[in-house]
Amino acid sequence: MPSLDRLLRPRSIALVGASESSNWSRRIVENLRMHEFPGPVHMVNPRRPTVFGQPSYPSLRDVPGDVDMAFVMVATEVAADVARDCAAKSVGGAVVLTAGFAEVGEQGHALQQELMDILRGGDVALCGPNCLGYVNPPDQVAAYTLGLSERIPCGGIGMVLQSGALLGPVLRYTTKRGIGLRLLVSSGNEAMLDATDYLAYMCEDPKVTVLGALLEGIRRPGDFMRLCERARDLGKPVVLLKVGQSEVGRRVALAHTGALAGSARFTDVFLRRCGVVRADSLEEMIETLGLLAAHGRPPSRRVALVAASGGICGIASDLGSSLGLEFPPLQAETLTALREVLPPFATPQNPLDVTGFGAVRPNLFNDALAVVCRDPGADIVVAVTTLPDAPGPDPSAQERRLAATAELGRTSGKYMVLTGYTASEPSAYGREVLQRHGLHFAGGVAAALRTIRASAEEGPRAVLARDAPARVPELPATGGLLDEVASKRLLAAAGLPVPREGLATTLAAAQAAAREIGYPVVLKVISPDIAHKTEAGAVATGIGDPSALAAAYDRILTSAVRHRAGARIHGVLVAEQASDGVEMLAGIQRDPQYGPGVLVGFGGIFTEVLQDSALRLAPIDEAEAHAMLRELRGWPLLAGTRGRPAADVDALARALLMLSDLAVGLGPRLRALDVNPLLVRPAGGGVLALDGLVELAG
Repeated sequence: MPSLDRLLRPRSIALVGASESSNWSRRIVENLRMHEFPGPVHMVNPRRPTVFGQPSYPSLRDVPGDVDMAFVMVATEVAADVARDCAAKSVGGAVVLTAGFAEVGEQGHALQQELMDILRGGDVALCGPNCLGYVNPPDQVAAYTLGLSERIPCGGIGMVLQSGALLGPVLRYTTKRGIGLRLLVSSGNEAMLDATDYLAYMCEDPKVTVLGALLEGIRRPGDFMRLCERARDLGKPVVLLKVGQSEVGRRVALAHTGALAGSARFTDVFLRRCGVVRADSLEEMIETLGLLAAHGRPPSRRVALVAASGGICGIASDLGSSLGLEFPPLQAETLTALREVLPPFATPQNPLDVTGFGAVRPNLFNDALAVVCRDPGADIVVAVTTLPDAPGPDPSAQERRLAATAELGRTSGKYMVLTGYTASEPSAYGREVLQRHGLHFAGGVAAALRTIRASAEEGPRAVLARDAPARVPELPATGGLLDEVASKRLLAAAGLPVPREGLATTLAAAQAAAREIGYPVVLKVISPDIAHKTEAGAVATGIGDPSALAAAYDRILTSAVRHRAGARIHGVLVAEQASDGVEMLAGIQRDPQYGPGVLVGFGGIFTEVLQDSALRLAPIDEAEAHAMLRELRGWPLLAGTRGRPAADVDALARALLMLSDLAVGLGPRLRALDVNPLLVRPAGGGVLALDGLVELAG
């Protein structure tokens, strides 16, 4: 992989295809000049001797001296020729604005592959193609082809966007909010370098304090997870806005786990294991990045809020509670101290309304804020205040107020968040004051609270190194669906308990099996063509004697054939009747990108109706298995409620571990596995796999 330094931190730039008639060219020239790029910017255009008042060279090879980065703005059909020039010139990196490659189909994909092969052969790092460039404010590089209204402020945020068109709105938002950037990249088609490569590069930059990404897809999940672990080790949070979460991934239609574990859910559990901070909107992503860059990750969810409005305190209480934030009561000594500071008509509490009496006593807000900062109950203090739009008649008063707030933030030991009442943008003067005092100003109370909620999540969870099971069951050579008998044989070999049962191909054999097992029994038609036997009328339960068995035997066979004409019938399964417990679903679903996932939920005939399930990527450990169970909305049914005995949750957790180990041991051969129902008996009684369905890859 070529080094990214010359691509993203160039000392010299060539604009290949630069033309005064092109808006792309005009804007990148304006952006580079606005940011006062200190190195040479060469124009390359074979048809014009001068471009933008500078000499123009016929080709990149004619440019004197070294070229660190070439920004390519030529027609698709000549892009490969420019790539050859880059390789011959030993250019460090190329940003290819040109479109018409893999995004347009098979022919474009071939052109993109040719472009990448040429550049890779010349050790040239490729950004794009079909991208709008990047901005590196500290090195004064604005290699970006849309207009910028003002110079981008420097900061500690490294960000990559897979959507190039959003680069402009992000730059406008961060600039207006006074949020500084270290590096912002539009990755385009990602022919050579993808989002993970850029984030990994930024992660190693000691001046990058937080990483952000807007991603449509994660091409290399394993490398992305390792990046997140590296970022955690370096204390650099990763904030992610994932788009394209609709259910378009492959599902296994015959397994309940396929319906419950779609591609979006796999992405969610993968990112949860990576420990990224999730954002739901572009604004939330930027606000979160700004807060984390200024303060790092919040230590908890325990918040104290101070404002000069009872209304905003009520709004904050409602929103914060819905987000899972805590507003702990202020301690007695804090209440006593506040009564000495506040006017007599104010109510000392959390959130705290200091009232409008601050108009009479200018120091009231900061005096009350200082008292709240001494309370040990909250780790985070949100100070809701007004930022000055202009110096006003007494600028020194504004300066003293904000200086005192900044000093409290530095010395109180609290995680202090300064925010306004609404999401209004600071004025140029307001941004200047904030910068002068080293303050970050969140975009309104709602943004501040949502950012705290998202940022306080746990960091990356270490990838488990569980050993594969010592004994992996032997599998058939061919793929496809296994019937229930074969599926249960596989489950039993993995250590999962199954009922006493026997397969019969005649009524006499079925009655003999029932006598051996003992009534009552269950009858099921076994057919590889009928996955869900209940819907087909191919199941009979509560069979208490031979005559009832005979009637049920004929009935379910007739129903099965009526449900699926021509279905292959392997026989009728006679199994012990087991009903004392909670019916659960447990299974494995393999995602083509993220690998196998372990799923558990409430089972039986209501599995997909209730939609109450938890999913994790395999492998899992015992703690994670128990966490999955507690995550279910129906957890009280397992824990014991309204006189019902507690279920054997330890045995259920062990069953999930067995399935996880089975998925790891069998690898890609195991495409899907469904145990439904998995009967969980009362505490100490264990579990029983009453039905099973396995799909194997060929």
